[in-house]
Order: sequence, then C-alpha cells, then structure tokens
Amino acid sequence: MLSSRLLLGRFIRSTMIIGNEFHHLAPAVSSFHQIIHHPPPMITIPIRSLAKGKDRIREKNRTDRPKVVLTDDEMEQVLQYDELRSQIDEIIDEFKNDLKLNFNIKLNPRVIESLEICYEGMRVTLGDIVNIVRKQNDLIINLSATPSAVKPALLAIQESGLNLNPQPDGNVIYIRMPRITTEHRQQLIKSVRLAGQKVKDQIKDRNLHKKFMEKDLKRLSKDLVNDAQANLNYFIRNKCAEIDEIVRHKEESLTG
Repeated sequence: MLSSRLLLGRFIRSTMIIGNEFHHLAPAVSSFHQIIHHPPPMITIPIRSLAKGKDRIREKNRTDRPKVVLTDDEMEQVLQYDELRSQIDEIIDEFKNDLKLNFNIKLNPRVIESLEICYEGMRVTLGDIVNIVRKQNDLIINLSATPSAVKPALLAIQESGLNLNPQPDGNVIYIRMPRITTEHRQQLIKSVRLAGQKVKDQIKDRNLHKKFMEKDLKRLSKDLVNDAQANLNYFIRNKCAEIDEIVRHKEESLTG
C-alpha cells in the first residue's frame, strides 16, 4: 500500500503544467485531502431474497387461504357441505383401493375378476360368470359356458389400462403375464398418473358441486355466497394435493 504522502506527491506532480508551476494547486490539494479524510458515503442497494422450492410453495399456501374462513354451519347455509365432503372422501377412498388392486408390478388375477362387462343386459363382473385359472405365466379365462361374454370380456381387458394383450382362442382367453421390466414399471406409473388426474378432474367438476348447492342462492347475501365458494375452492385444492401425495407414494412403490 502506498503512503498518503507518496500519493499526495503523485497527485501534485500530475497537476503540473510548466516546470515547477502548478495550476490551481491549492484547490487540488484541498480536494485531495477532502477525498482522503472524508470519503463519499457508500451507496447500498437493497437486494430482495427470493423464496426457492418448498419455501415458495409454503408461501403460496399461506396466501392461498380464503380471506374469510367460514364455519361448517355458515357453509351449510350455501350448500350441503358435509354431504359433499363425504362424497369426495368416498371418491378418494375408491381411488386408493383401485391403486391397491389394479396397479401392481405383479398382476393379481382378482384384477381381471373385478372387471365389469355387459352380459345379457346386466352389468356383471367376470368373476361372477367365470373362474380365472393361473397356469405358469398365463391367466386362462374359460368362457365355454358363457360364449356370448367373450367379446365384452376382451373389450373390458383391452380398455382396463392394465397394458395387457389378451389372446382369444375360441371361447377361451389367454393373458400372458407381463414381464417385470423398466418399460413395464414406467407404463404402470403413467397409468397411475392418468388415474390420479381423472380423480382430480372428478372432484373439481362444477356439476358435482352444483348438486349440493342450495337452489335459491338469491335469498343469501352475495358476500356469504362468494366466501363459501372461496372456502370450497380451498377445500378442493387441498384434496387435489392429497391425491398428488397418494400418486407420489404409489410411484415410489412401483419404482422400488
């Protein structure tokens, strides 16, 4: 580091014009001393810390709440809130059972037995009309006693989303058990995500909500109706987040 005296000497020499004569020496020296002993104030620029990842999600959840939180009694003035919640919980429970039964690495014969078909004008499951036999890597569905059920059974298996390829042979249907491969796991995960999205669409359906709304909303205050809608939307968003969590856990079990 150069001393202040040396810096002063260089500063003075830089202001020389001819020989040892200086131009405005006194003001220059005075300014130099002022700069050294009284430096200008530092300018500080405020920097905003941005939330990242989970912190941003938590912040969003805090601001996502309705401005006015209604009690259950207040919600019941606008819609049959308790009944709607019960139905949505039933839909989610059915989804959980569906994942447990139908979306597994190893195919469970009960999955095929639970498939519904239209047989002789009635809705029945395959398990109601036939016994499914497992032989090594094949499932065998013998419909000799109910030949008219072959076509609807094939259609139900193909549209089940289980990624199966049934092969008919007369009145018998053979299903080759899928090999446990990375591709098979990925297909199952894709099917789970699609199933989860369908359930979310189902509980977000406005037509479902309207079934539980009071018919004469005009007799209620506009603020109450708007607040009830905001509370209902918040409830539905939380249920969708619950479904996302169910799907995530199922994906983990399929990848493991």
